[in-house]
Amino acid sequence: MSSLRSLHLTPRVLASQGHAEGRGASCPLLCHCTRLSPSPLGRRSLTSAPRIVNISVLPSPAHAFRALCTAEGEPPPALAWSGPALGNHSAAVLGQSHGYRVTAELSALTHDGRYTCTATNSLGHAEASVYLFRFRGATRASAIALLLGALGLKALLLLGVLAALATRRRLGRAGAVPSAGLTQPEPRVTAPLPPP
Repeated sequence: MSSLRSLHLTPRVLASQGHAEGRGASCPLLCHCTRLSPSPLGRRSLTSAPRIVNISVLPSPAHAFRALCTAEGEPPPALAWSGPALGNHSAAVLGQSHGYRVTAELSALTHDGRYTCTATNSLGHAEASVYLFRFRGATRASAIALLLGALGLKALLLLGVLAALATRRRLGRAGAVPSAGLTQPEPRVTAPLPPP
C-alpha cells in the first residue's frame, strides 16, 4: 500500500506522492510535512536554522528611534541585540511570537552606529545589522555665517568676471593689442631746421 504525503512550503505549496519510506525532504524554506495515512507515526517535524527575515529602524516619539528584528526558525530562535553602548550582547524586549517566527524590539537607540541582531537556536545562528546615523544640523549662527560666506564668494566671482569683460571691451575699442616685442618701430624722418 502506497502512502500519500503532502509537503507544504511557505509561500508556495508543493504536493508529492509515493515517496519511499526513509527519504527526507530538504528545502531552503521553512516547511511542514504531514503524512496523510492513518498511521500514528504520520506526523513529521522539520527543523531549521534561524534566518532573519526583517530588520528595520523606526521613528518613535520625542525624536528617538527604535529597532525591530524578526527571525524565523524551528525551534523558534532567541534574539539578542548588540551595538554602541549596549555592551557585547543586550537582551531584547520580546515582541510578537507566531510559532516559528519571533520579533524583538530595541526600544531606544541612543547612539549612532551599527546595531546587530543575532538569532540563535540549537541548529545555528544568523546575524543582520542596521546602521543609525542621525543628521545633526548646524547651529543657527554657523548656518548663517556659512550662507553669507557662500554669497560673498559668489559676489567676488561675479565682480572678477565683470572686471575681465570690461578690460577686454576697453582693449577692443583701442584697436589691436600690440604684441610684446614682435614689431619694429617705424623710422622717423626729420628735416633739418633752417638757420636763423
